[in-house]
This record gives sequence, C-alpha cells and structure tokens, in this order.
Amino acid sequence: MKNQKRFHEKTTPYNEAQKIIRVQAIRNYSKIYFMNGNTYVVCRTLQLLQDELPATDFVRVHRSHLINKHFIREISGEQKNVLNLSNGEIIRMSRRQKLQLKAC
Repeated sequence: MKNQKRFHEKTTPYNEAQKIIRVQAIRNYSKIYFMNGNTYVVCRTLQLLQDELPATDFVRVHRSHLINKHFIREISGEQKNVLNLSNGEIIRMSRRQKLQLKAC
C-alpha cells in the first residue's frame, strides 16, 4: 500500500481536518486519506473521529465512510447515491445517509 503509515493517535496529523479527504472504517481502526495522497491508519473508531472532526465539514455517507464535504465534486448515479470526489475516488452513499447529505 503506497504512502500508508500506521501511527498512534497522539502522533497522527488528523487534526489538520481541512487536508482530510475522507476516513474509512476498518473495524476498530480508521484509515485517513489526505490531499497529498498519504494515508494513515489510527487506532480510533469512525464514530470517535466523527465526534472529533468538525461537523460543518464532514458528513457520514455510509457506515464505513466519513467524507469532507469540500472534496465532493459531484453526486451522480441513477438514484443520486454515488459521490465523485476531487481525487477521483468514487464512494457509494447509503439511502439513509443520502437524505442527511441533502439537508446539509
């Protein structure tokens, strides 16, 4: 896995929220994707990170994905449930979370 590092949460730069594109849940760990292409695995659940990151910038679009709203390029798909991110990644939204994103 390129540019992936594993850190203890005290040394991880996830406090630079404006540079985080998305966070993916991996059981009791989370994988943080940054603008520069680096990823970090931290020993924190997605729910803990969601509580710590600014709610004005981040939205939970699936039980395993937390997305920075500033990096959403477009919402597409037949049912408008696919997010195209500015880094080229494609993330599916759950039906329930799609309604939450529309409200934001």
